[in-house]
Amino acid sequence: MAPTHTYRMVSFFGDRDNLYAVGDGFDLIGGKLSDITIADIYEEITNLEKEHPDDYRILLTRELLLTLLGDHEEAIHLLKEIDDLKKSPFSQFRIARHLGALGKHEEMNNLLARLITKQDTPGDQLIAFLAAGTLDKKSEAVYLWNKIIQTEDLVDLIIDDDVLEYPDDFSCLLSLPIGFSVIGLEILQKYNIRENYEVEIYAFVYFIKIILDSITDHIYQTLTDEGPYEALPGFIVAEAIADEGYSLASKFFSFTPIHNTAIDLHIHTNLNEIKKYTSEYSIGKKLIESLHTDAIHDPQFLSHLREETGGNECQIFEMLLHLRNTGLSDLIMPLIEEMEKSYPNIRMETREQSRMMNALWDYTMEGRYSRNNPEDNLQDTLKQLWEKGDNTETFEFLSGHIRAGRLLSESSWAFFLAGKLGRIDELTDLLPMYKEKKMNEIVYLLEGYQHLMHKDLKPGLNLIERSVQAGLYEPIAMVLLARFLNKAGYPKRTIGICEKLLKKSFLKATEVYPILVEAYRMQGKEKEAAAVEERYKDCL
Repeated sequence: MAPTHTYRMVSFFGDRDNLYAVGDGFDLIGGKLSDITIADIYEEITNLEKEHPDDYRILLTRELLLTLLGDHEEAIHLLKEIDDLKKSPFSQFRIARHLGALGKHEEMNNLLARLITKQDTPGDQLIAFLAAGTLDKKSEAVYLWNKIIQTEDLVDLIIDDDVLEYPDDFSCLLSLPIGFSVIGLEILQKYNIRENYEVEIYAFVYFIKIILDSITDHIYQTLTDEGPYEALPGFIVAEAIADEGYSLASKFFSFTPIHNTAIDLHIHTNLNEIKKYTSEYSIGKKLIESLHTDAIHDPQFLSHLREETGGNECQIFEMLLHLRNTGLSDLIMPLIEEMEKSYPNIRMETREQSRMMNALWDYTMEGRYSRNNPEDNLQDTLKQLWEKGDNTETFEFLSGHIRAGRLLSESSWAFFLAGKLGRIDELTDLLPMYKEKKMNEIVYLLEGYQHLMHKDLKPGLNLIERSVQAGLYEPIAMVLLARFLNKAGYPKRTIGICEKLLKKSFLKATEVYPILVEAYRMQGKEKEAAAVEERYKDCL
């Protein structure tokens, strides 16, 4: 039976960036949350759409939530509202599933049969594969899967470091929404199709973790900027996604033995990470729900919290630190002190395990809000330039001051603009300065760029990843990496990164589409490039 949470979702899902972070992860909350909770989310997203009436991603999220609520007629109506959507094979497949849920099986079967015959692009072929499997046409499904594998050059794929580090680049199903990926994996299992099966399972598990990474960043940003009650809906939904994602991933993983030992190990590692996320969200949710109640004053509160959530002491301690910094120190500090008394090494152990940057540990209100900052006037000018929208003028202002040792905290945005303007090479001579300043996030970014330009792919990718670990804002790093890969001649990797960014994007889609168009054209895929260009124009 679904839990009966009654918390309003307004504060979290009224923010479009938070909505994008969850993306089609909503497909995984069915059965985990009550209809009341889902209806609250739907109401707030409907209100958000009034502010952004041309945002198809909001509309598709509404359609997905209507599916969970069982309102299939309204879901079909939404998909048919927009010509570009209703003609899409993706939307046609969605409509077919709604027709089936309404008991209109003849209409559903006819629509699916038409989708099987449409095989112009790799995306069409994937939908045709799903349609064939849904109609239980085994021979056609097997034929289509083999055709897709050949089209994507994945026949007899060698499992090397690239596959293990970037499985999404070698997956066919991950180009689909996550709910469609689940259907695809079920079809592969049903017909015992082994071609690329192990990579598809691994990529699915890996991508569940990527979705959770994205949601987590937004939850903690909301917690810091808005407060615990505003972040609570994020914890509730994230816990549902993590729990269902873990269940599905475990099911697929256990159904058929994985023969490749490296893939087997990586799947286990990612499943463990997903499980940790589930506990983390549960801890956050229960702590916030307990604020200003008698439960938080119970001497056994922390013991009960650990038992109920499956979390460990370090996870609980870290969550308390997050909450301490939201104006709740009078409630939270006694719990922190209790844990430090019971576990003298808890602070050191938690810091070693934490994914968060040092800001969580070094946080002081005085330091964060210091006055009389000599760069305040420069920041004001920079803000005005951003609002003006002249990228060239903003870049020249910013890069000029950075060269003089000012506005170094804005370095990531200088590189973001440099990538957009094709002027990264103008900043490479700043590497010694960044090394001297120990700004490792920029040092690794520049060194990664240099390796990629010399076709040293693996070291370059590793350095970009290290730049994120060192504190570079991940979406900026990924957009820059996509640009670097195009410039270095690796457009296929760029496409994978762009698709991931569009699913979990913290940035506007308009920042990603031009890079994706360029990558498709570099591969000679004019039809795909033209389709993305149309989506780009719709966003402008």
